Amino acid sequence: MVLGKSIMRCLFLLYLFRFGSSAASCIQTDDQVAAWNLKYNHLFNISVQQNNNSFFITVYLPEKIKEEMFNFVWVVVGEQDDPLFALPTTVVKEEGKTKAWFIAKPINGEKYAFIFSYGKGCGIEIELPVDFKEKT
Repeated sequence: MVLGKSIMRCLFLLYLFRFGSSAASCIQTDDQVAAWNLKYNHLFNISVQQNNNSFFITVYLPEKIKEEMFNFVWVVVGEQDDPLFALPTTVVKEEGKTKAWFIAKPINGEKYAFIFSYGKGCGIEIELPVDFKEKT
């Protein structure tokens, strides 16, 4: 019976490794992401509101792009390839619109951006920089 459990654990780990390795092999090139940014950035609307030294940043986003359903969104501070930190953010529907948001006090010289993923596997990736100038 112990041998059977060990074999099942090994098969389960191999199963997880198989899917993990195929997901890790999908790499979007900078040129491809730049092309998607140019093509689809008009579908997103970023609102920035200042409150004292902090900013409330909201982005309204489409639920799908080219039949690819929205997957997830991250907020990245620093360079995307070597971020200071990156955090997933929650997406909510409000008044018929889909939005994501965060509050931040800008760190001098650091880039802030939303990273959106649409579709499964090697889907569409959009990077939208955040400009800390108040606009609504």
